[in-house]
Amino acid sequence: MTIYDIAKMAGVSASSVSRVVNGKPGVNRATREKIQALLKEHNYVPDTNARNLVTQSNRTIGILTDDIDTLHQVEGCHRVEYELMRNGYYCFVKYIGHGPDAIETAMLDLARHRVEGAVCLGSAFRDARKVTRAVEHHLPNTPVVMVHNTLTFPRPNIYSVGADEVAGIQSCVDYLTSRGRRQMLLVINENRVSGALIRSAFESAVKRYPHVHSTVYTGVPVSVVEGEFVYATAGRTLYKIKALDGSVAVQQVMDGKDRFGTIPPTIAGDTIYVALDGGMVEAFNKDTLAKKWTLGGLSAGGQNSCPVLVSEGRVYTGFYDSETGTQNYVCLTTAGKRVWSYANAGGFYWAGAVAVGDYIFVGTDDGAESGVNGTSRILSFRKDETRENPVPQALEL
Repeated sequence: MTIYDIAKMAGVSASSVSRVVNGKPGVNRATREKIQALLKEHNYVPDTNARNLVTQSNRTIGILTDDIDTLHQVEGCHRVEYELMRNGYYCFVKYIGHGPDAIETAMLDLARHRVEGAVCLGSAFRDARKVTRAVEHHLPNTPVVMVHNTLTFPRPNIYSVGADEVAGIQSCVDYLTSRGRRQMLLVINENRVSGALIRSAFESAVKRYPHVHSTVYTGVPVSVVEGEFVYATAGRTLYKIKALDGSVAVQQVMDGKDRFGTIPPTIAGDTIYVALDGGMVEAFNKDTLAKKWTLGGLSAGGQNSCPVLVSEGRVYTGFYDSETGTQNYVCLTTAGKRVWSYANAGGFYWAGAVAVGDYIFVGTDDGAESGVNGTSRILSFRKDETRENPVPQALEL
């Protein structure tokens, strides 16, 4: 079905149909409504390729990344894509790998897709020589933005946006030293692409203080230690690992998935509690990893980005979806029964709760789109709250 077919059925010119499809003026109300009804009846879908040929623009942005395992990298791609699509751009994400020609090949691929811009995330793009050469060869007139990058590139179409991790680590060491700290420990989580850079910055900063003793641990999984065992999740599996030699003592398949592996399990008594993707919480026996209960549907589509808090027979955790998406903070019993839930625009992003006296305190996201300063809050709930939809006290920040 083309605009010519619609035009023939409506008894109008193809240009009139085109104006309606593209939301342009120049068509009277009665004719516009008639065309819109025909478009809906015949499930008309505009030909994007044809439109691109006419406008000489495909509004496509390529997003390149060298890391699909680390949370901040995945989240970075997600947020960049969200903002671009919100502004009317089509995006595709490409994993470039770590081969010697990875950057060159990726830029060539973007050129073949005639992208109108490129966004690059990852430590691979800190090689200024390779990046400059690849852009010069394949995207000489296309805006290319380096995220998490502070390098200055010789080409005017390459831009850098990022935090200076080296300066940040050095500032941390300087501050701790000024507070009289003499024993420093750097822990780098597993699959951290910038781990080598962070370690180098830390060791260089410590050398300036001969009286400071330092230790570095790398490749550390996000887990929790209890007695002689380490408990950790990866994908759909919960592991109980011997701390002495690293061998797996027991493993259990979970009903849900730990999307990013950044929130460790919570142990309370003889039970392990795990928040999972899609608004789910599961409980397991600490010794055998036998499943005690599973409770889903707690927050539609929510990411498991909050630690689980267990206090006085109740289990608390929250979920996140997007900058403006509504997600829940929930309270369950340790037997797996839902007590209450509280919905918040923006959800609960890495929001760890704390129990103080008779209350639970937890922070919210601001519910505003990226780049807009909204208002976050600290919420307080009574531990003995029983209403299904409680109204907490709130402190705006």
